[in-house]
Amino acid sequence: MSILSLSATDAGENVTYQWLKNNVVQSSADIANRNFNTALAGVWTVKVVNTITGCPATSSAVTVIEK
Repeated sequence: MSILSLSATDAGENVTYQWLKNNVVQSSADIANRNFNTALAGVWTVKVVNTITGCPATSSAVTVIEK
């Protein structure tokens, strides 16, 4: 099985990152980089949430196609 490495620009302190595939949370963490070894095909985004204000920001989508 392949491994997918995703990175978001580090948004600093007091943020969490939610990695989503097809709008379903795959991982929540306080780090900007993740490796996945699940079925990789799908539309991936990352949602960054400021833990103080609750203000979210979602990345542009990246489509992964497995061959």
